[in-house]
Amino acid sequence: MSGTDGILKPEKLRSKIEECHLAYKARFKRNQYANNAIIGAAILLTALIAITGTSPTFKDSQNPWAYPLGVSASAWLGLISTALLSIQKLYNIQEKVAFYPNYILYTEELLEDFDSIKTEEDLQRVQDRFRKIRTEESVKRPVENIDV
Repeated sequence: MSGTDGILKPEKLRSKIEECHLAYKARFKRNQYANNAIIGAAILLTALIAITGTSPTFKDSQNPWAYPLGVSASAWLGLISTALLSIQKLYNIQEKVAFYPNYILYTEELLEDFDSIKTEEDLQRVQDRFRKIRTEESVKRPVENIDV
């Protein structure tokens, strides 16, 4: 073990904090887009269910295919909508959207604190906070509701 192994490397620590910051932002954006897409699709499918269920086109007594088509279309649209909302719940997408902004802010604060480092103790304090944030994030992160 050399004498420099115990010395912290500020550049390496800063790059790790920046990597975590970018990773948290990417996770937040991915979950936000997925959540918005699922909600938008569910609203659209709900509107289509209402249209197919109440449309006079699907109640035409002269057309023997109209009524079964409207009922089956509404059923399939409802099934797809339910599947989308189940995926949203299964993967805790909304919880993840609410979770990551705090950790984005924590890492931004660490990067700001990095500019005020003057001593080895300041650097050690930032490193300790960074470790604490990473540990807390890994323990508190919403996980998927899947039994593996």
